[in-house]
Amino acid sequence: MKLNIGIIYGGKSVEHEVSILTALQVYKAMDKEKYNVELFYITKNNQIIISSDLVNVECYKIKEFRNKAEIFFYQKNDDVYYRLLNKRTKREKKIDAFIVCVHGNNVENGIVSALLEFNNAAYTCSDNTESGILQDKDYTKIFLNHFGINTLPYVVFKNNIDKEITQLQEDIFMPCIIKPSRLGSSVGIVFVEDKENFKNELKKALKFENKLIIEPLLKEFREFNCACFKYHNEYIVSTIEEVINIHKVLTYEDKYQNKDVKKELPALIDEALTDTIKELTRRIYKLFNLKGIVRIDYLYKDNILYVNEINNIPGSLAYYLFTKEGITFTKLLDMQIKEALKDKQNRNFITQEHNEILNKNNLNNIKK
Repeated sequence: MKLNIGIIYGGKSVEHEVSILTALQVYKAMDKEKYNVELFYITKNNQIIISSDLVNVECYKIKEFRNKAEIFFYQKNDDVYYRLLNKRTKREKKIDAFIVCVHGNNVENGIVSALLEFNNAAYTCSDNTESGILQDKDYTKIFLNHFGINTLPYVVFKNNIDKEITQLQEDIFMPCIIKPSRLGSSVGIVFVEDKENFKNELKKALKFENKLIIEPLLKEFREFNCACFKYHNEYIVSTIEEVINIHKVLTYEDKYQNKDVKKELPALIDEALTDTIKELTRRIYKLFNLKGIVRIDYLYKDNILYVNEINNIPGSLAYYLFTKEGITFTKLLDMQIKEALKDKQNRNFITQEHNEILNKNNLNNIKK
């Protein structure tokens, strides 16, 4: 019997469109002989809809979908089902596992994984706690630094107050890069070459978010990407990619629109650096207790390797990084589904302890 697989994507995020592209790539790569596949599109208003038109990328451009219906998820007999929200119907459908393709804050930060776990669903990404930490660059750096893993030095800025901005302007290192702390790896970043422009550039970044991290702007560095996932108690690490970019860092436009960005896959690096990157990728995945496919981006300068970003749900699920390991996109998705189902089975913890309290005769004596 075929499993019913849901692909969940979209949401109220500046990376909404990239999420759509990831979901459609996943849909195309799915083995339809093995799975019944349903697309669950979260609109920018956080409605979850289904429609036969969701497979057509052109429909997202005009924002029109035939026979669309809003749905809701619910749990029954330890499984997750969905029904139409605004129509009277007895139709309900079980979803055996979800492939999570959301990107960016408000969705990738643990909100969607919490929704799915609340309904006891099997799903292919990290739990909500780990997802929330990874979505915040500040918290991620704190965690990495605690374990002695190199990150660039940084300052956190949280207030849009002229007096504090002016003080920071005097003390900050130059040149620097300013990043929204809880957005995607390339969203809303600005560069500052001198202190005279710092205040204006900082206010540009504050339009995206009220928590920023400020790092020194590296020059003449190399950038590497490496992904990892867990399968049958083994940690599968991808081929290492080097991104060669003409700009200061890889921007959002470079990642998704600039065809001039060159990528070396595999990266042209020696065996020692290859082993270092792969082992660190595996170690970070284990330290954070991650799930699903995670891509880690590194900066390399003066023989020092820095962790730049940990992408909890990378664009396109970073499938291309595994192709040279002999893992096709279709096979990769199959492995993710199996691992998600296994993880759901392992979540059956005790939840019925101390039920006898409500059966006591004198409830007034219960300690609060």
